[in-house]
Amino acid sequence: MSISKDAAAVLATQGLKDLHRDPDRYEVTVSESGTEWQVTFAGRQPRPPGDEVTFYIDKQSGSVRHMLGE
Repeated sequence: MSISKDAAAVLATQGLKDLHRDPDRYEVTVSESGTEWQVTFAGRQPRPPGDEVTFYIDKQSGSVRHMLGE
């Protein structure tokens, strides 16, 4: 199984919703990072510090982990 860029974005968007955050409030960037997709949601400007969440989706397994902005 291999996770596509679009599938990674869908998984990350669901993860953002699970954190009770509205995806429409964020600008989304999807990039490759080795064996993972990196999906970053950054709050629209002006934004308070820490209004960012990055999800890492394993390309093979589809496992999702996230890191909150500081």
